[in-house]
Amino acid sequence: MKKIGLVLFIFSFLFGNIFGQNCDECIVSLPTLPEDTLFLSSMPDGTVGTNYSEALSFRMPKTTTPVNAIDPGTPAGLDIQNITLISINNLPVGMTWETEQTEYQPDEETDGCIQFCGTPLVADTFMVEINIAAQVSVITQTTSFRFRMVINPSTSNTAGFSLSNNISCGPTEVDIVNNIPSNGQDGISYFWDFGNGNSTLNEQPNTQTYTEPGVYPISYRAVIDTVGYLLTSIEVVESGCRDLPSFPSFSTAPDMNIKVLDVNDSILFLTPNYDNTFAPIEASTSLNLGTQTYRVEVIDDDGGLNLGDDECGIVSFNRFTTGDLVSGDLTVRLTIVHPVDTVHALDSVIVYAVPADPEIISLTSLEVCGGQSVILETNYDERIQWFQDGILIPDATESQLEVSEAGEYYVQYQSEVGCPASSEVLVVTLLTPPATPAYVNEENVLTLFNQNDLPEDYTIAWLLNGEILMGEAGISLCIFESGNYTLSLLDEMTGCSNSFTLNVPYDPAAPCLTTDIPALAFAELSIFPNPFGNHLTIQYPNLSEEMTIRVFNGIGQMVLKQNWLPGNNQLNLVTDDWESGVYWLEMTTGTQRRVEKLVRF
Repeated sequence: MKKIGLVLFIFSFLFGNIFGQNCDECIVSLPTLPEDTLFLSSMPDGTVGTNYSEALSFRMPKTTTPVNAIDPGTPAGLDIQNITLISINNLPVGMTWETEQTEYQPDEETDGCIQFCGTPLVADTFMVEINIAAQVSVITQTTSFRFRMVINPSTSNTAGFSLSNNISCGPTEVDIVNNIPSNGQDGISYFWDFGNGNSTLNEQPNTQTYTEPGVYPISYRAVIDTVGYLLTSIEVVESGCRDLPSFPSFSTAPDMNIKVLDVNDSILFLTPNYDNTFAPIEASTSLNLGTQTYRVEVIDDDGGLNLGDDECGIVSFNRFTTGDLVSGDLTVRLTIVHPVDTVHALDSVIVYAVPADPEIISLTSLEVCGGQSVILETNYDERIQWFQDGILIPDATESQLEVSEAGEYYVQYQSEVGCPASSEVLVVTLLTPPATPAYVNEENVLTLFNQNDLPEDYTIAWLLNGEILMGEAGISLCIFESGNYTLSLLDEMTGCSNSFTLNVPYDPAAPCLTTDIPALAFAELSIFPNPFGNHLTIQYPNLSEEMTIRVFNGIGQMVLKQNWLPGNNQLNLVTDDWESGVYWLEMTTGTQRRVEKLVRF
């Protein structure tokens, strides 16, 4: 349990310090390279849950020639005045980067390095993208270079086994390798307890699945009984053997030797003579014992004189024999060992809970006109990162994000231990505003320059010095004073607008004719009744070309648009859903225009 507690402490310390950690000092290390070249060093592999601190060394080009070799679309032979490191994207979760320098003047300095550090939390192959801005003459162009960073699954090793992918966010499958394989040799047994309710006696366990968050201790025991039973020493404790005194020593001490035989009388072990030596005597051996019965014979070797050798005694034994063996005056003590090695090992699988996916809501419409923005908001307020089109948005770590560019946006959240979760993707669409409604001034008449740029459904408003001119909602305007005149154009389909403002001088010598004079155009046209109620009739017996009818209310909103074709001398309009007030009727053909003021009671 002490080891489990240590593991928990270590990982809680590591994961609790993923954010805001400092990298080691970055040291540039480059091979011999041409002076004008583009080079990125390779990055060593990392492992989930293991601290990573490595430097990427690079050499920036002095001219566009090395860039042309990679990107033929870039012309070669141009000097690069400035290179700026903008951002680094697609780093493994849990890692960050630091550099002491982000801007380079290639004519003075081209070599640098970036230090990557942190504790990676997800195993994968990451194509890390370095974004730079290069200034060539007065033109600055953004480009990117990619390199591979491999993060391997977490591993753990003990004396008995190794784990792969044993630290995980959410359900995990753990592969286990037995570090003490039998290699087909008998005498080794195993026991596994995987902490998830499974256990086995198999030498090599199957892949284990862990679905719920928690710490799962894995217990391992290997009993290694491959040596068997060894006879390591034979001691003759007592013996009645004596020799007759003989010249010159006149000693009665025997010349004993010790012999071990099997059931077939084969000699397995034989000592030399212990000349003129009384018991006890001891001989060391290393004799592997099987299941049969053996015997020890102790002989007094008389060299064949007189009656021959003397037998001091014989004792029998097997591999389980213990204690002293006695036969008459002979006492023999055997040392039989049975070496068995037991290996115990303990490690853990740590499964962290996967946080709930962050949610995104839009506080405004996801369709915006140029110059406008959308406010996106997520339900997490810390440890978050926003992305646009799969690329990290630098410094976008707050719960709200204001965007003014089209794209696919999502947010990623990391729990306190570093487990990631991502939101759904919200698509922000940038609507195209109508063309700039430029106008021309001809004798105090301001007229839209190009009517072909008008949207299908639109509303026009004229303003003088920022104040709306009520009732002026046509493509032309008669002016009676100098000032800043603005033509505002609204596309009713998209809600996007555009405007054009010009300071226009008034020419008293060329007053334009106002729309109050019906003889200006369509002299035989009549409109009745006026004021009107639920119906309005327009008659024009000489209609020879298509006429466009548009009606605007008093604040410039178009309430009706209709085409009047030749051959029909009368046009009846139903107006029962119009509110009471002032309206402006605009009638235009390809050559004439007329505006009438109407009142609905």
